[in-house]
Amino acid sequence: MKGISSSATAGIYAEFGNIFKFETFNQMLAYAGLDPPKYESSEENHKGYMVKHNSSHLRQLIMNASDSFVLHNLCCISISVQKEK
Repeated sequence: MKGISSSATAGIYAEFGNIFKFETFNQMLAYAGLDPPKYESSEENHKGYMVKHNSSHLRQLIMNASDSFVLHNLCCISISVQKEK
């Protein structure tokens, strides 16, 4: 991917291990600790902060790679500019 170094890609792949053990993208996010916890009751339904479990190194690699990806891809830049307006 443009903007993401080969060492970052290798680090993410190494932290996940066998990526085929995940059936959905949400499972990968949960493994990385990037999914927000959900609090549900009959009256309320909201999400909290990131749960931050498992590898902090994996979270750091993913967050840095996503920042770099956004900075180097025109489609993401245009969406970001539109959101700021």
